Amino acid sequence: MTPRLETDDTAGCRQPHVNPEWWHDEARTPQEITRAKNICKGVGGRPACPFLDPCLDYALRITVSGIWGGETETERRRMRRERGINARPAYFHPGRNNAWVARQMHSRGVSVRAISERLGITDQAVRQILARVA
Repeated sequence: MTPRLETDDTAGCRQPHVNPEWWHDEARTPQEITRAKNICKGVGGRPACPFLDPCLDYALRITVSGIWGGETETERRRMRRERGINARPAYFHPGRNNAWVARQMHSRGVSVRAISERLGITDQAVRQILARVA
């Protein structure tokens, strides 16, 4: 089983003023990538995320997509080559991911808005998850 990166509400990516999707691959613009990396690294007078180093270490050891530890997938691949790190593929318990949770909540009549708030993703992302099931 893949080890998890434990964070709390002080993580830069979990602040209420940021869009959690800036850290994921789908539909990111160069501006969103820069914005996410800057939040991680504390650019612009903000402090760096308190989880910057453990987050990057995790993403160097485990193959994950998106921005982790203020670095993109391409940047992490280069870092792994330079450091001789062989990343393990991510393995999570099958089914208990955001899609599974969204489907379970939806089957119980929970609104899209409530699901998106619970998972920290947009309403649109929830609708896309639910559309894949239909």
